[in-house]
Amino acid sequence: MRFSAQDIVVRRSGRPLVNKVSIDFRPGEIAVITGPNGAGKSTLVSVLAGYTTFERGNIRIDDSELAQLSARELAEKRAVMTQASNVVFDFTVYDILNMGLSSALQGSESRRNSILELAIECEVGELVNRKFNLLSGGERQRVQFCRALIQVVRSKPSTGSKYLILDEPTSSLDLYHVARFTDTLKKLRSKNVGILVVLHDLNLTAHIADSVYLIKNGELVGCGGPSEVLTEGLLSQVYNTPVRVERYNNRPIVLTY
Repeated sequence: MRFSAQDIVVRRSGRPLVNKVSIDFRPGEIAVITGPNGAGKSTLVSVLAGYTTFERGNIRIDDSELAQLSARELAEKRAVMTQASNVVFDFTVYDILNMGLSSALQGSESRRNSILELAIECEVGELVNRKFNLLSGGERQRVQFCRALIQVVRSKPSTGSKYLILDEPTSSLDLYHVARFTDTLKKLRSKNVGILVVLHDLNLTAHIADSVYLIKNGELVGCGGPSEVLTEGLLSQVYNTPVRVERYNNRPIVLTY
């Protein structure tokens, strides 16, 4: 069982946004995509989530081609958190969280209890009756993360594995909530959920990643464990700025001059 993308190519107006990028991660692993602004990370994640078409390549989720999965089957196999946080309608937080729950869970009381249970676990229980669009950026991220967790944890069990795809989920979070987010990802990993996350924070990447995919200008320039990818030479080249890498608890710590 694995989530595998091979030689993905995405072009828009003749310009390559993603060029022959391959990614592979398994249940019980955390894979991190990182790289400079405009590298193609969000485009790649949108392709892997099934939201964006691609010109060439192949994507498989367990034993199935991504293109062969129905919307329901895809929702049962993977949950996605995108960067976009605004919603058009005047939804409450409870409404947003309810969107993550499978219709297989019948009964309004059962649904509500399941939603509130995970909302409390994610520390957004006090927000459930508030309007989503009136929340701060960090609060919206926490709610959307909880919604994705509800989908991947509480949805109808499938014969395959569960995967979670997150695009910059910590960009608006304070230190406390980044720590809670990290704890939650580690718990999900221990429950055999496969996780793919886009991060700009290289030290958070070093702390949680089993594998790192470093992208620049739509191309994969480094892949492997944190110690293999997060090196002074490679990072200084990719980010065009001097970088120093030290070690703590056998993990890299990235410092800028």
